[in-house]
Amino acid sequence: MLTIANASVRLNRTLQEAEEAVDHALERQAALLHSATLALRSGIKVDPARSQTTLLRMQKALSDLTSVRSSTLKVHGELLKFAVETGAFEEEKCPDLKTAELQKTVAA
Repeated sequence: MLTIANASVRLNRTLQEAEEAVDHALERQAALLHSATLALRSGIKVDPARSQTTLLRMQKALSDLTSVRSSTLKVHGELLKFAVETGAFEEEKCPDLKTAELQKTVAA
């Protein structure tokens, strides 16, 4: 059976990993859009309509990832409230990085 303390540590660790993964995906998608734009500006001959469609799809993916990031941050806030309600945390404040690293070690 998972205790509140163990569940909190696991949720904290997994949430941080999820947030980092979303941020990394957002960063890579923005870099892809940037690279594609630079390639078009460099004079590569491609069909303008097709390249525009591709850029629009890249932009939509970037927008979708931004929405995912927003939802993930909302989940973070909701989980923090649950942590306070269950007594896992005393206040609605995430542990600092050193505490989080210690929790990872304890949960492993």
